[in-house]
Amino acid sequence: MYFDDDGVAKLSDQVAVLDRGEEFVFHDGGVEVARTPSTIKLPLELYDGSLHHVRFEPPSFGITVLGSSHGFDPSHSTCGVVLWLNGRGSTWL
Repeated sequence: MYFDDDGVAKLSDQVAVLDRGEEFVFHDGGVEVARTPSTIKLPLELYDGSLHHVRFEPPSFGITVLGSSHGFDPSHSTCGVVLWLNGRGSTWL
């Protein structure tokens, strides 16, 4: 995405993103529809700027979605899940 000298990036005739320094402002048809910070700070315990990785601790109970499709779209692959129980995972595709 390229911003012009006024800090505007046009995605189409209707959609534009305005760079306001600390935030981006999204417009659709000239109407503001969203705002987001221009930078996002991750908690230090998740990312400290190095290549250090945080050790994964499996949950006692939970579900992890694998893939990006919902499974009902014939044009995409279905996704799978990991069902966590007592810290052990079982996959379903």
